Amino acid sequence: MVTAPILVRRGQPAWLLIVAGAAVALPLAAFGRHATPLPELMPAIVGDVLASAAVPGVIALSQYMLVRTGRMELSVVGVASLSSAVIGVNSAHGTAGTLVGLLGAALLALPFALVSAFLAIKADIGYAMVAAVAVVLGAEQLVTEVAPETVNVDAGLVTVLGAGTYVPVAFLVAAALFAGVAWCAPRQQAALATGTAGWVRIAFVLYVPAFLLAVLAGLLYTARVQAATPQGLGEKFVLICVLAVVAGGASLKAHRASLADVAVGSLFAGSFTTFLYAEGVSASRFNVYVAVACIAFILLDCLRLRRVPAVAAPPVGAPA
Repeated sequence: MVTAPILVRRGQPAWLLIVAGAAVALPLAAFGRHATPLPELMPAIVGDVLASAAVPGVIALSQYMLVRTGRMELSVVGVASLSSAVIGVNSAHGTAGTLVGLLGAALLALPFALVSAFLAIKADIGYAMVAAVAVVLGAEQLVTEVAPETVNVDAGLVTVLGAGTYVPVAFLVAAALFAGVAWCAPRQQAALATGTAGWVRIAFVLYVPAFLLAVLAGLLYTARVQAATPQGLGEKFVLICVLAVVAGGASLKAHRASLADVAVGSLFAGSFTTFLYAEGVSASRFNVYVAVACIAFILLDCLRLRRVPAVAAPPVGAPA
């Protein structure tokens, strides 16, 4: 039995290999002109790329849960920014304060997740997009209320998470979160397999976990900069988060995404930002280059999609 055609991404394995190769080549090209021999720089290069990939990688992981529904929810970046400030300010009081801040940030994320889910499922898509932008901007403003000035953090837990070893601890935490989502994803799909789930069920199965991942991204950012900063994550990470999603070939149009797509895309985003910093790109041009890269990957995704007939599964008991 043949049903309506579906969109398929052509050449996805080759896409992942090319993007992974670019993620390796970009920092090597930037640091290859350095006076220090490249083998001596390798530990620092690897550490910089992995550390740069950790925070946008976790935010992109939160998007992975939602890309399969055909949308991105950029308001998670605002929640990550607000969480970073809340956790950072509380971390000035030690590890116990860090845990209190983490709990407070998780509680703050809950209403954002529920409102976003309701708007995405019940409201028109235009309202949902406007609300997402409002959350990003509103959360950024709340950051300046929570952390009006830079607050240095020396809590033991935050210091450990920000340790810059050859393989940064933040990257190891991000890898563990990817493994956790890989374990949860089939169970999420099973929970929503009937196709008749209400918005509350979808909110708690998809949106709440996605926003809690954003809280953990805020924790990792605080650990990396060892401070609560009034600048927050919003302006800095919106475009990088989009790049981490689309660079690996995740497709909103086809509603297709895998953890491999997000992992490779996150590493490319970390590599690309490391490359731009190594080249001394100014802050104003940095966002322009990242935006151009995002648009290029989205255009390439549209060009490689093709429609194929969708073959329905045979009825139970019928011969295959």
